[in-house]
Amino acid sequence: LKKGVRLATEGFTRIPLRETCRQFTSDAPVVLLHMELTKQFQGHMLLVLEQKTACELASRLMSVQPPADNELDEMGRSCLCETANIISTSFANTLAKWLEIETQPGPPELRIDFPAAALESVLTEQAAVSDDALMSKATFRVDGEWLECALYVVPTPSSFRLIEAFCS
Repeated sequence: LKKGVRLATEGFTRIPLRETCRQFTSDAPVVLLHMELTKQFQGHMLLVLEQKTACELASRLMSVQPPADNELDEMGRSCLCETANIISTSFANTLAKWLEIETQPGPPELRIDFPAAALESVLTEQAAVSDDALMSKATFRVDGEWLECALYVVPTPSSFRLIEAFCS
């Protein structure tokens, strides 16, 4: 992406699905970057940023002024999708090495909506098979500033069992 850009996470915490939307205290729209995880580790990976933060991140990565209206143009959307692609691929490669399995993220889908609406389709699908998600508060460090986001991994029950078996 750009020299000096780092993503730091606080580690993952297992949370009930019903609490995923409660992580967002603002009524502001969010940008959701959704990647499906396939092969031996299956589920979803979600990078969620408040819309204003997403615009700031894209603008900093592209070295342009952020839009006054916090609207993402096609270049900004593409920049965020590429960022999510790098993050999800890195995560998938690390997870696969750690668990000695294969996993692969699909291409990112970008949605802009209010938190509950943006997360609804993924969480509804997941609720049919599991009640939990893994959540990490994450921060992008860009040019000495911190931009907060949330990173969710929503594994299928069999993928949760892979993690639990490895940790025990």
